[in-house]
Amino acid sequence: MNYNDILARIAIDKEQISKFELLNGFHPREKRFFTEQEENLFFSAIKYIKREDLLKNDNGYDYLKVAKEYLNHFPDIAKFENEFEFYNTHWDKLLDKIEVLQLGYIFRPSDFDERKKIEPEIQNFAHSFMHNQDFNDSLTGKINWNKWYSLSSHYGNSIEQKFGLTKEIKNKVSLNKFPCGFISNYLTHNKVNLRELLSSRQFEELVGMIYENEGWKIELTKKTRDGGKDAIATKNENGETIVAYIEAKNPPKNKIDTSKVREFYAVFRDETDRGFFVTTSEFTEDARKWVKQKKLIAPVVFELIDKKGVLNKLVKISKNSNLNYLKEMNTTHNRVDGSIHN
Repeated sequence: MNYNDILARIAIDKEQISKFELLNGFHPREKRFFTEQEENLFFSAIKYIKREDLLKNDNGYDYLKVAKEYLNHFPDIAKFENEFEFYNTHWDKLLDKIEVLQLGYIFRPSDFDERKKIEPEIQNFAHSFMHNQDFNDSLTGKINWNKWYSLSSHYGNSIEQKFGLTKEIKNKVSLNKFPCGFISNYLTHNKVNLRELLSSRQFEELVGMIYENEGWKIELTKKTRDGGKDAIATKNENGETIVAYIEAKNPPKNKIDTSKVREFYAVFRDETDRGFFVTTSEFTEDARKWVKQKKLIAPVVFELIDKKGVLNKLVKISKNSNLNYLKEMNTTHNRVDGSIHN
């Protein structure tokens, strides 16, 4: 199960607010959420009762009145096979007409006891987000709505894909603008393969963040003169400066073969005895055997970290960091800021 949610602060034009409220199960005239009966029966009424009879009905059951509201605002509703198809189709259309001012991400651990421990923190975070007075209707000139969505739902996922961090990453923004714990939580919960989501440079930044979290000082090399390495890692151990070279590869398809491993080995062995080869892909069996043999005859630290190893490192960081984060997106002032919520 996916235990992450998204909080959205949305600005909507007055002409679209009734549609938005209906799609979110809220009565636009009575200003209340629908009852369970209204939610469960209104679509069947639209499918099986003549349109003219529903529109004329002023004294029927509440769910018939709700059905009438939907017919008034969505004349095409009867053509859909089920309410989920209707909701998702019109929600996607509505996203082109709304503005997302702010997003809040909540990551939950899978373990029940751990979730229970942090639930008060999550609720405090959500309450703070929902009652933030910095955003109001007068600021945007639109009607503002604060809503909690599951990222595993169509609504939450479509907001994330269109307005959230996924869109920014796909646009190839720097990962360095976000805290390591946030990025680690985000990527471990994201259903998209790291290789498909990250550019080559973004993956180098991610690898740098991972090793910084493990106590290394990282210097990413410039692409034009990297000298066969993507980063130089240094740290002090017992008064001695330790240097390691890092190669980070995000290949489109193929596994990393022996030739690539040998090339990197030759590079780092010229100046140091530590090398880390990290990839979103996998290493061939021959490449692993070659490294194992080299380590038997040479005093080197040479690690191969494949996609599974990268995810394991991200999970480790996630477990040691706060689980609630706030990501602000103030499009009114054309500013995007990623910050941790403590």
